[in-house]
Amino acid sequence: MTSALSTESTKVRVLHFINLDVAINVHLRNQILDLKSKGCDVTIMCSPGSHISSDTVTKEGISVKMIEMTRQISPIKDLKTLFELYKYIRNKRFDIVHTHSLKPGLLGRIAAFLAGVPIRIHTIHGFRFHDNMSSVEKRFYILMERIANWFGHISLSQGKDDIDIAIREKICKPGQIFYLGNGIDVSQLTTEMDSAAVQAKKRELGIAPTDKVVGIVGRQTKIKGYFEFIKAAKIVVAKHPQIKLIMIGPSEEGNLDALNVQDLVAKHDLEDFVLHLGRRHDMRELYGIMDVMTLPSWLEGVPRVLIEASMCGKPIVATDIPGNREVVEHELTGLLVPVKDQEALANAILDLLTNSEKASQMGKQGRQRSLELFDERLYLKRLRQTYQDLLDNRLNQKGFVLDKQD
Repeated sequence: MTSALSTESTKVRVLHFINLDVAINVHLRNQILDLKSKGCDVTIMCSPGSHISSDTVTKEGISVKMIEMTRQISPIKDLKTLFELYKYIRNKRFDIVHTHSLKPGLLGRIAAFLAGVPIRIHTIHGFRFHDNMSSVEKRFYILMERIANWFGHISLSQGKDDIDIAIREKICKPGQIFYLGNGIDVSQLTTEMDSAAVQAKKRELGIAPTDKVVGIVGRQTKIKGYFEFIKAAKIVVAKHPQIKLIMIGPSEEGNLDALNVQDLVAKHDLEDFVLHLGRRHDMRELYGIMDVMTLPSWLEGVPRVLIEASMCGKPIVATDIPGNREVVEHELTGLLVPVKDQEALANAILDLLTNSEKASQMGKQGRQRSLELFDERLYLKRLRQTYQDLLDNRLNQKGFVLDKQD
């Protein structure tokens, strides 16, 4: 028997609101397909982009509504977006509005409140504020989070650290925030590549068979730690020249936080050691050739790239921040280093490159830990139960029940 969220006459109408279309595949796709399979009528709203193909929408039956929304603060444009949101939500009469990230979380919850939506949920994918920004900027973001939370009912956090932060900063009260977690489809990454496949992939990329490979995966921005990675790479190649550094992720033109990574690589005379791979769809193979995976971010949610690398049995070097330390257990599945400390980052990478047995053991332990904690079926079950609890409590008068289907 499986559970389905529905009524006798209609499906539960759900709107998920996220900032960028590229985030749909990263954060929402499997959630939406799971909710649809349980009887929900789900729409995703996001700002326009080039990452949602008609094939995806048509073949998987995912309904996507585009809305103009700037990434930066723009009072006039943001008010226009809020008004358009309110009209759309009111006309569609959604039962649940579920928002993600800061700006969709603020505008979406206000619009849903004004439209009288009975259930308003927000998922925290990490906070925008962190200890490496000015106190004024940090307090501003905390204030925005507090205001947004006032218009919602509950928040779900991908990370346990962020629950503590939300309560400490008075963003949420203890009874308003709950652990959701994060995870991936374990069937996609649990088959290890054999040595022949690893060497074939290296040949394809022009990497020598004996070269060690260190990877970084993420948008090419300051906040993802690319500057520190490149500075650390300069130290690493001086001591371990038989190495290739692969950078995987899109450039962020138009983003105030963007870095010109290629210029930085040239400035530090690293062109012979670095491969710029951009956005890729062969991540299993790329993780497979890595000897060390790095993520020197300044802030994160619970990063999928670390979960993926761990699932592939790779030791990790990451910054000691909320989210990263949820995936990486220091000295057990990888090494955690201070934020913006390129020397510590370089030393940790060198430690794993020169201690293959230690690195291998960390990779095996990381794989086992990730299989136990980050199977997406765990957080999808938590999400379904949260929806059902809220439906039971808030929409009982409309006859929503947890139907049973074969």
